[in-house]
Amino acid sequence: MIIKNGVTGSGKLVHTFVMSQHEDNPVFIELCQRPLAVLWTMAPTGEITQISDSIFEVRGLTPAEAMAQSADQILSAESMHVSLSYFEKFNKWLLAGETPEAFRAELDYFHKDGHIVKCDVMSVPIFGDDGSVIELRGVSAPLFTDL
Repeated sequence: MIIKNGVTGSGKLVHTFVMSQHEDNPVFIELCQRPLAVLWTMAPTGEITQISDSIFEVRGLTPAEAMAQSADQILSAESMHVSLSYFEKFNKWLLAGETPEAFRAELDYFHKDGHIVKCDVMSVPIFGDDGSVIELRGVSAPLFTDL
């Protein structure tokens, strides 16, 4: 996976995910193209493996700082419940030999200074040639760009 940074005419940081066979979802693509979209990858175990530089503009953290945070440092209690509920379903789908569905929700992230940043979040499972999930690719797009 490649995450590239670009700058629009207004100077806002935007990102382009290099799309793969499983990222042909138009909603996912639209979210990736929003100003300040934070793109990330996650192992099937829930570990964040890569995050785009726009995390700094959105949450005031470097990618390394954001990747080192625990779930309760990232999301509000309600949003963490939504996210963990998805992972419970995700694991059930895998154990049953079913294909996991994409995730979509509005989640509340903590900014470094303590305020809440509301984001439209979507993740899609990426499958290997053998049909196993190799990672989740996600985007967290702030609902407001006047951060």
